[in-house]
Amino acid sequence: SEVESVVKITSGIGTSLGVLPQLIIAAGATQQARTMASVFFFVVALVSLFSLRVFRLARQAYDSDKVDSFASQFLGLVKIPACRHFMLYRFVEAMLTTVGLQGALYYLTLVDMMTGSERSFILVAAGAVAGFAALLALPCWTWFFRVRRPSINSNVVAGIVCILGVPLGPLSLYIGSFLPAGAGLLLFCFVMQATVTGNTFWRCFALGWLCDEDCHSCEGRRREAVFVGMMSFVSSIGRAVAVGLVINGLAAVGLDFANCEEECIGGADACMKLCEKQNLEGQPAAVKTYIQALYHGLMPLCQFIVAVLAMTFPIHGERLDAIYRNQARMFKPTPLKLPMAVVAPAEEPASESGAIQAPVILPSTPDDSGAPPDDGRK
Repeated sequence: SEVESVVKITSGIGTSLGVLPQLIIAAGATQQARTMASVFFFVVALVSLFSLRVFRLARQAYDSDKVDSFASQFLGLVKIPACRHFMLYRFVEAMLTTVGLQGALYYLTLVDMMTGSERSFILVAAGAVAGFAALLALPCWTWFFRVRRPSINSNVVAGIVCILGVPLGPLSLYIGSFLPAGAGLLLFCFVMQATVTGNTFWRCFALGWLCDEDCHSCEGRRREAVFVGMMSFVSSIGRAVAVGLVINGLAAVGLDFANCEEECIGGADACMKLCEKQNLEGQPAAVKTYIQALYHGLMPLCQFIVAVLAMTFPIHGERLDAIYRNQARMFKPTPLKLPMAVVAPAEEPASESGAIQAPVILPSTPDDSGAPPDDGRK
């Protein structure tokens, strides 16, 4: 759990840095801003390749005879009921987070009627609020998951906390409608992050349980990379579906934005503001209704499904106990090697044969203080 906490902090910093180019584009989508953002993302993607060597060195020993083809490995995972359960969880979870992230810009633009730097400021504030909520939740979940609690079903605990966001999310948006523009989205981000942070811990443990159980079922077979690849594949499909629902759904209900950069040659401020105003006021009422339906309907539904799938995950109880027992048997602790002390022979000139006696080698046993005994030599 401590490792997961550190990963979340570093990934949060990385996400914040990754959002900055998008916010610059949202404030003013010039050709130069788009080009610089593309170069930034390309360089960051290349830097991430340095981690490949570390992952390769961390590989466990395996039996190469038990490595099948890529297709058969994937089909083999689909046949595992617990794996199918977790795949559905990752699919819906990816939809939940992507709709929230992808729709935030449209919510501020089409519901709160915000544009330009004011909109970018709220987006930055939303990221900061979500990060603050995660930092508040991290110590609690780190404490909960750092030791195993056999009497508590962690699946149910994570699911119950997650399901709290189902009514609280839309409620925060409703309360925000009486506050200044953008406040509702900030409240929503806080509630969402506070209620789903536990699931980001839980899913790491659940994936580990799946991998360990699969390794125990066939000695010498290790398919951790296949499991991770399958979950990433399913998550990518979920994100693609979510983006399609947001973009294509808005287009279907009549969203029609003019390109203000092309409309205003030279980017005159007065022309740009007028163009943006016409973009906001010229949209049909169905566009605003659709965005509100995503946040008040689809996202709570996805969060409810995610919570139920977490609570009903089949690996728990005696089945989970068996995984921990097998892991303890496979990875036994290395016995402690005691230091050796050289003990000088007694004060005898020689043995009966006239040979000098060799020193005796004895294991050194620490005393009550934990320090080895003093043999009289410095």
